[in-house]
Amino acid sequence: SAQRDYGFWCPRELKVPSGLGYSFMGVPDCSPPCPNMYFSSGELELTRYLVGVMSVVCLVATTFTFLTFLLDRKRFRYPERPIIFYATCYVAVSLSFLVGFLLDDSAAACNAPGLAPGAAGTVTQGSRNNKACTAVFMLLYFSAMAGALWWVVLTITWFLAAGLKWGREAIEKRAAAFHALAWGPPAALTVALLALNKVEGDNLSGVCYAGLYDVTTLRYFVLAPLGACAAAGLSLLLAGIVSLNRVRLEMRHDGRNQTKLVKFMVRIGVFSVLYLVPQLALVACLVYEQASRAAWEATWLRDRCTEYRIPCPYQANQPKQRPALVLFLVKYFTTLVVGIPPAFWVGSRKTCLGWAAFLSGRRHKQAVVNESRRVLEESHDVCSQTLLASAPRKSRGTSTQGTSTHASSSNALEEATAPPPPPPPPGLCGSSKPSSQHSRVSPTPGSPRARSPALPRPSPPTAPAASPLQG
Repeated sequence: SAQRDYGFWCPRELKVPSGLGYSFMGVPDCSPPCPNMYFSSGELELTRYLVGVMSVVCLVATTFTFLTFLLDRKRFRYPERPIIFYATCYVAVSLSFLVGFLLDDSAAACNAPGLAPGAAGTVTQGSRNNKACTAVFMLLYFSAMAGALWWVVLTITWFLAAGLKWGREAIEKRAAAFHALAWGPPAALTVALLALNKVEGDNLSGVCYAGLYDVTTLRYFVLAPLGACAAAGLSLLLAGIVSLNRVRLEMRHDGRNQTKLVKFMVRIGVFSVLYLVPQLALVACLVYEQASRAAWEATWLRDRCTEYRIPCPYQANQPKQRPALVLFLVKYFTTLVVGIPPAFWVGSRKTCLGWAAFLSGRRHKQAVVNESRRVLEESHDVCSQTLLASAPRKSRGTSTQGTSTHASSSNALEEATAPPPPPPPPGLCGSSKPSSQHSRVSPTPGSPRARSPALPRPSPPTAPAASPLQG
């Protein structure tokens, strides 16, 4: 007789009460088994300890970044301020994974076995059945998506400062728009997932997330946002680096500022690599997972159908595919390791001095302008001065004959009130439009722009000599 494929029949052990919104492999009122359906108890223990260690490391790094910001708020202003909000997001991400590590599986990710004979533990699903799972999901998903968007905002501010030569005030005026961009979409996606009842427990890490068993949710609510953020941030980052490199080439004769600019470019590059490499690896893991999920489930069904006493699928010459544990280890590692780069960004001599002053009870002198913003502004100023110096100037001429004091004063007044030279044309120094007066940072004492040469003051006209005919 011809063999037929009856599809997946939910085993009695995995059935849940109707009306809760559970679904597994397309069958309603069914849930995946808990503990994990793919890995052994030893592999599960290894994964949980890796997640626990990485969550502690990420929490320490991000908390250090946030506390360093609190020590000296004026030091981390735009265009670097998004790094602080990015670190704050990963404080919440690491806390979520740490809570999942400390809690028992049945507290959030899994349901306890039912009272029916032979009932097994099942994965938690939905947003109305387990309050602890819902709370962990909201904190973790919202913070992870907001962190990805704060990375995009950071590349936007870098591009505005390096590519378009916007000053701090001009960028800070857009702070409300940056916050709306970074917090709005994650909040909307979180509410949508709660309304669609798409929360799922992760019995590998102990947290709750989205797209762990539902491939459609994984594609549109996890993979698509992370991939779009990585692509947008990478494009803006490359555009900003190209603009900075063009400025560096135009500063060939200014070794000091060129060296400072190169160091700043290297710093941006290292920070970006520390974020982009793990983030792209995470996206690659998610792409592979969503493409292989159906094959993994089919292999699991063929292996366990006899044990569960359900019809086995008929698939002739179909190779068995099982997930590799290293895939999930890489996924959790890359999810948490991207919270560490902000600690490298804030780590500097100024940070050490600030913490030393705080721990010893002394008041640390706060910096008015941070080093990164000063490098961007000085490189633009030096480049503009180089272009203006090379432009031909109109000669006023000098007279070698005797001139009166009134004539000298007139010349000085004429030079003092002469219109300023025209700005460099667009496109030079990496500038696409001139910065407005309000978008420039006021010069600080001791900066190159503050030491401009004083204009000559006009001397008062001398009184005419008395005539000998006057009595």
